[in-house]
Amino acid sequence: MPRSGGKEGKLACSVSHGRSASYYLPPRYRERPVPVAVLLHDGGGTGRDMVQAFRQLAQAQRFAIVAPDSKVPWYWFPKFGAAGEDPAHVVACLAEALALPGVSLDAQRLLVAGFGEGGTFAPYIAFSTPAVTALAMLHAPLEENLLRLRNMPHVWYSGGKRDERLDYVTFNSSAAQLRLYCNLPSLTIKPRVAYPSKHRLEEREKKEVVAWWLASA
Repeated sequence: MPRSGGKEGKLACSVSHGRSASYYLPPRYRERPVPVAVLLHDGGGTGRDMVQAFRQLAQAQRFAIVAPDSKVPWYWFPKFGAAGEDPAHVVACLAEALALPGVSLDAQRLLVAGFGEGGTFAPYIAFSTPAVTALAMLHAPLEENLLRLRNMPHVWYSGGKRDERLDYVTFNSSAAQLRLYCNLPSLTIKPRVAYPSKHRLEEREKKEVVAWWLASA
């Protein structure tokens, strides 16, 4: 769906339940390569939700969005060690976006960011996919069994002071686990008090994580 502020649409790739992915391309995306953010939604959400949440920033900062749907609306697999279609689906969606005719995407500046359930799943993709240069976990606990340490991206971790789904103890425990990976090129942990919100993304948090990513790329 072309707009004066860029181009938005659906990708053809899909999982067995028929859910697919949304994408957004910023203005003048044909002129020079633009960075790519793979955005993973929370439980109960869709990729289009993530496009809408970050579209204004993507337009202003000129980056593309690839936002897959999870196979099951409420969570991403693998979950607690279970196998599933989601990892291959995310990679397939990214590959399809990179191959769109006339689109110039900068695969050297590739962020994987997830919110809530998507944030817990995001490390599985980021730590196992060599092309990923940055990982952002937003309002999500880290699950040790999801990590496949074949890749070491820049990492951002943040939550909300009043986030009822990510309490103080769980947040600090996840942050401590991330600090164990000393080979990370950089690790940015924002204390929960930095963002006073409950379980939602504030505009300031979104702006700051995008600025961090583009500066570290």
